[in-house]
Amino acid sequence: FKGHKYLLNAFAGLMGKFNNIKLLLVCDGELMDELKSYSGILNISDNGIFAGFRDDLRDIYSAIDIYVHPSVTGGGELFPFTVLYAMAAGIPVISSNIGDLPNMVEDSKTGFVVNEKSAYKLSEKIEMLIKDAGLCHSMGKAGCEKLKNEFTIDKMTDKTEMLYFSLLNSK
Repeated sequence: FKGHKYLLNAFAGLMGKFNNIKLLLVCDGELMDELKSYSGILNISDNGIFAGFRDDLRDIYSAIDIYVHPSVTGGGELFPFTVLYAMAAGIPVISSNIGDLPNMVEDSKTGFVVNEKSAYKLSEKIEMLIKDAGLCHSMGKAGCEKLKNEFTIDKMTDKTEMLYFSLLNSK
């Protein structure tokens, strides 16, 4: 799946240090009930919000301080646009090191890239950002700049065309 259980475990560890934090999960699907149940087992249900599927992501992004994308290998995500949306909103991103995520998130500049399935590392990096609002702001700003410089429609179209041409010329 997308590694939500690792995020729930990370959040459970943070609950003992910060009593005013909330976890917002915007996801839907067959594992939603399992995730809700697991949050109950971890005793974090009161601080977790399971929003389900939402089509008002701009409103959602304006309400969060840190975006975490804990994907795992085999989760089927190659280039998650939700990460780009977070960058566009100026939110620092913590992601796992799979697929294109390390190319999207510049470790220690636009956010953090951690080993997949590491609740400990997720927790550690979330805590760093909670404790340092300046770092949180500068990473969010750097992510927005990276988006403008590397991930506009024109830039992505140019990269795709170059890839196609290189494949055609290699025959």
